[in-house]
Amino acid sequence: MKEVIVLKPDSRQPEKRKRVAAYARVSDDSDPMIRSVEAQVSYYSRMIQRNPKWEYAGVFADRGISGTGTKHRDAFHELMVKCDKGEVDIILCKSISRFARNTVDLLSNIRHLKEIGVEVRFEREKISTFSKEGEFMLTILASFAQEESRSISENVKWGMRKQMQAGTAHYYKQRIVGYCYDEEQQKYVIVPEEAETVRYIFREYLHGVSLSKIARILTEKGVRKHSGGTFDTHSLADMIENPIYVGDLLHQKLYVESHLTHKPVTNHGELPQYLYKDCHEPIIDRETFEMAAEIHEKRRKMYLRHKFGYQYDAVNKRFVIVPKEAEAVKLIFKLYVERYNCSVIAKKLNELGYRSARGSDFNINILEHFVRDTFYDPNDQTNEPHDPILDSETYEKVEAERQRRKGLHWTQI
Repeated sequence: MKEVIVLKPDSRQPEKRKRVAAYARVSDDSDPMIRSVEAQVSYYSRMIQRNPKWEYAGVFADRGISGTGTKHRDAFHELMVKCDKGEVDIILCKSISRFARNTVDLLSNIRHLKEIGVEVRFEREKISTFSKEGEFMLTILASFAQEESRSISENVKWGMRKQMQAGTAHYYKQRIVGYCYDEEQQKYVIVPEEAETVRYIFREYLHGVSLSKIARILTEKGVRKHSGGTFDTHSLADMIENPIYVGDLLHQKLYVESHLTHKPVTNHGELPQYLYKDCHEPIIDRETFEMAAEIHEKRRKMYLRHKFGYQYDAVNKRFVIVPKEAEAVKLIFKLYVERYNCSVIAKKLNELGYRSARGSDFNINILEHFVRDTFYDPNDQTNEPHDPILDSETYEKVEAERQRRKGLHWTQI
C-alpha cells in the first residue's frame, strides 16, 4: 500500500490584500460642497492607505452632479469600469444617497457589483452589500433617498414659481445671438456685430424672404451662431418669436420633465409663462417685432395646410391621402405605440428617405408635435375634411401611450 502524506495549508502564508476604492459625490458645485467632497477624498485616501490589509485602488469623486441618474457621472463610470476589469474588491461610500438617489439605478448597480464579486460598504447606514440583510435594507433606504430627492425638487420648483410670480426670477444667463450676459451689470448687453445679424434677419423676413433662404444666405456669408453651428429654419423661427430682442424676458418656456431624468420639456401651455418687460436694451423695436410675429403666424397657418400624409385639394377644399406618406404615418404611430422614443423613430424615417411636411429631416421636435396632432384622430370632427389614415382602435392606443408617457415622466414646475 502506498504511503499517503497529507500536506496541510501553510497558515503562515500572508493573506491577500483587498483592493479598496472609494466613491464620493456632491450635487452642488458651490465652494462649501467642493470643500466637502475634497475632504471626503482625503479622508478615504488616508483610511485605505493606513490599513495594512487593504491595497489602495483610488478615490473617485463627482462634483456638481445629481445622484438621481448615472448618465453624467464620469467618475462613477470610471469606477464601474475598473470593477468590471477585476481591479477592485471593495467600494467605500459615505452614504446610500451619495451612491445613488434613484432606487432602480442603485439596486441595478449593486446587483451587478455583487455578481462580479465587489462589495460596497455604506458608512452612515453601516450596511455591507455582502451581508444577508444588505439588499433588503438598501431597497428601503434607497426609496427614502429617492423620495427625499423628489421632495427637494418640488421645494425648488415651488420657490422658482414664487420668484417668477414676484418678478424676481434669476436670469438663465445662456448665450443668445445678439446678447451676452454681463455679470457686473446683472443683465444682458448687446454684442454689436451679432446685433447686426439679428437686425438683418428681421429686416429680410419683413421683406418677404423665407427663413430657409435667410439661413442659406447667412451660411454662404460664413455667419455662424455663437456655438459655431449654422443657422437653420428652426433656430431662426425661435429668434423671430423671442421677446428678448425687444428687451423683454419670457420665463418658463421650458419645464423639467422629471426629478429623475432632469430633461427639459417645451411648455406648450401646460403651465403659465411670465413675461418681464424692459429688462435690457432692445435690438429690435416693438413695431418691427410685432410685424414679424404677425407674418410668422400667417406663415404658420399656411404651413398647417401641409399635413404629412396628405395633400390639400383646393378645388374640393379637403385633404386627400398621399399613399407613400400615409405608410410612413402608420409606421410612426406603430413605433410610438411599441414605445420607441422619438429620436429612434426620426432616425428610421430619415433612413427610409422620408421628409417632413416642410421638406426637412424628421427630428424629435417634429415628432413630438406630430403625435399630439389631433388631425390624425379619426374621431375628431373639428378638423378640415379628410379621410382618416388611422383607425379608431389604433389611435386609442396612441392616445393611451401618450398619456402613459406623460404620467410616467412629466413632473410639472
